[in-house]
Amino acid sequence: MIPGDFNGDGRTDFIRQEKSTWDDNDVDTAQVFLSNGNGFFTVVTPSDDSKLKGDYTNIIPGDFNGDGYTDFICQEKGAWDDDDVGTARFYMSKGNGTFGLIALNNAWSLKGDYTNIIPGDFNGDGRTDFIRQEKDYWDDDDNGTAEVFIMP
Repeated sequence: MIPGDFNGDGRTDFIRQEKSTWDDNDVDTAQVFLSNGNGFFTVVTPSDDSKLKGDYTNIIPGDFNGDGYTDFICQEKGAWDDDDVGTARFYMSKGNGTFGLIALNNAWSLKGDYTNIIPGDFNGDGRTDFIRQEKDYWDDDDNGTAEVFIMP
């Protein structure tokens, strides 16, 4: 489960990702649970939930645009990152449990099997930035093994 305040109400919500034998279909493979503040949750299923399967993606939460809602980066890994198409995507919260998708240029450089993404507000502006850190065979040289991405 990935915690965050996806609707900006000050309460912790979470994203549930199916993994292992539960994700052998494309039904409800990821859901957003919005806290009602009384121990109950409103469940929202993203329209492209099959792209968020837990065995194939990492979800890195943060408020990347500074609007008070938790957004996330979806980073493909395993069998899903065997191409250079959509290997990393930004999902910007709309404040109601749904997200707007933003494709990234050079998303291939954020493949989950080859890079770690470490979120943090590195310049103190209230927006989540991130560090890209190479791992595995991508870090066998000294070129671009770690980069800091400051959100505009």
